[in-house]
Amino acid sequence: MIRILIRFVVFAFFIGLSLYVGVQWKLSQDLDYLVSQSGYGARFTYGSSSISPTGEITINDIKVNIPSDEIKITINQLKYSAGSILDMAFIRTQMGKNEFPKKLSLKIKEAIIPLSPRLVELFTKDDVRTTWDAVNASACGKVKKIGLQEYVEMGYDYLVLSTDVQFKEDYYSGNLKGYGWIDIEQTNRTEFQLNLAGFYEYLTQENVKVAPPTLDYLDLTIVDKGYNRHRNEFCSLKAGNKSEDYVREHVKTVVQKLDSVDIKMTLSGESAYELLMKPNSQLHLEFKPEVSFTFADFGYYDEREIRALLGLTVEINQQLYSNLVNNWALDRFNEIETREITTKSEQSKNRFFENIIVHRSFHLEDKKSMGDFINFQIKVIKLDGKNIEGVLQKNEKQQLVIVRQINGGTISSVISAKQVKEFFVYR
Repeated sequence: MIRILIRFVVFAFFIGLSLYVGVQWKLSQDLDYLVSQSGYGARFTYGSSSISPTGEITINDIKVNIPSDEIKITINQLKYSAGSILDMAFIRTQMGKNEFPKKLSLKIKEAIIPLSPRLVELFTKDDVRTTWDAVNASACGKVKKIGLQEYVEMGYDYLVLSTDVQFKEDYYSGNLKGYGWIDIEQTNRTEFQLNLAGFYEYLTQENVKVAPPTLDYLDLTIVDKGYNRHRNEFCSLKAGNKSEDYVREHVKTVVQKLDSVDIKMTLSGESAYELLMKPNSQLHLEFKPEVSFTFADFGYYDEREIRALLGLTVEINQQLYSNLVNNWALDRFNEIETREITTKSEQSKNRFFENIIVHRSFHLEDKKSMGDFINFQIKVIKLDGKNIEGVLQKNEKQQLVIVRQINGGTISSVISAKQVKEFFVYR
């Protein structure tokens, strides 16, 4: 009896080993097939692959090369699981079904995406500047949009992405539940929890009209890991000021743009936004939508209704914020970009006619009338022959305060009226 049992154990071991080796071989064959079928002229190679007894596929040293577009992406390691070991052995068949698995796990360790000139060109050539872009680039010098090209100028030669996400069908409700994180090195880290109702029913019913999936719950945490510092330093250089001055000026400009379309940011909102702009900030959003909420009507809700219907809570640096803006309306918010284009067009026309019709220059004025030209561009020639040019800010007690632009900043000079030999006004 013992001999029979030993023989059975040995037999089962070799059968299991053969099955496992066979599964590994089948996986290798299917991956090679998928590589051969990669489109867009892509060359896809990998160093090694394996499958664990639990069905998790591990692929190491992945390289994706698209020669026509000079794009080279490398992935240190990718782990993927969507079923048992036998399911994953037939990954080629599974991917051909175009079905979302009942359980899915994806882990990526260090996907390196170089921001090559060709890649930047591909992703920016058809870019259209939106109101969000206009607001985001406020007070950033002459920058109109902070995109991939600006990322490169900030010092990002490449992006390094890692992620660990899990999705599964909830046994009791049938909802799709997900959680995980996405980390972009030296940029930010996003953590999420998700619950979608009606997801699987919507995918499986082909000939029956089924309501689209609805959001039952969403929890988002976005932690700054270096992007704010890079952006603030970049924009402060473009604007010619310090990083902390840029942040304050950015918030001030955004408030003015919102005010131009009758959206009022509260003092609490200004404080929250300034905190969010600073390095190492943390934004936490939680959504628990009411059944009556629909994203199609999002543009018609004000902030109070959005908070109530979405069940929205907002935390910045672990501090809860309630009322951020008053009189919010998405359609009016989207008018900001249109107004900016119109205003700049009018300013351009005005400058054109000023240059043609009126020749502006410095005109010599009586020194006794210096107090009549507050906030005018002036030029002063002192008794010692030195010139000072700037904006006349004050003229009090025979003291002139002149503000000058130097190296992108401003400096105030105070001189006595008695030292003035000649006084000129630009007009």
